Amino acid sequence: MASNELPTFVFSDYVKFFGAGALAATSTHAAATPIDVVKTRIQVDDALKGYNMVRAARQIVSKEGTAALLTGFGPTAMGYLAQGGAKFAGYEFFKKQYISLAGGIDKAVDRRTAIYLGASATAEFFADILLCPLEATRIRLVSQRGYASGLTTGFARMAREEGLRGSTPGSSPCCSSRCPSPWASSPCTRPSTR
Repeated sequence: MASNELPTFVFSDYVKFFGAGALAATSTHAAATPIDVVKTRIQVDDALKGYNMVRAARQIVSKEGTAALLTGFGPTAMGYLAQGGAKFAGYEFFKKQYISLAGGIDKAVDRRTAIYLGASATAEFFADILLCPLEATRIRLVSQRGYASGLTTGFARMAREEGLRGSTPGSSPCCSSRCPSPWASSPCTRPSTR
């Protein structure tokens, strides 16, 4: 392939992009589940207000056991599997579309930063739509003890009691805080991979 030709990605390429993003996002976010549980509990549990992270974690473990630190692990893992995969595959998809819209590789070179930013933000937006219902489930599991036993029962309860609106109340803050993030990282990392 000449350097002035668009890559001809096939479905298996997008599967690889999805897999890479899913692995990266799932592993990092799932590993941080205990930190997120403690942080959320400090915010919503009056008994933990004013505690630091270590003291709050000890209190949670002493009252509920070590497993309490993994509350919400299922929605976190599944949410970031979908979000990370869609973001990585979506970035490559939208980048190719925006290069084509610019008139091809030769014309897109002068607009590459805008193309990288646009592809990143577009991919992040759609990926976050996949993430929001699972994040809403996770928040309920962590902040409302006894809400449900896990991902499936929590998601089903939220859907039954609140319908679609139950999974979307945090979508605006989620997108407004997450969509700008690739704008900063993409222009910084992209030149190093050329």
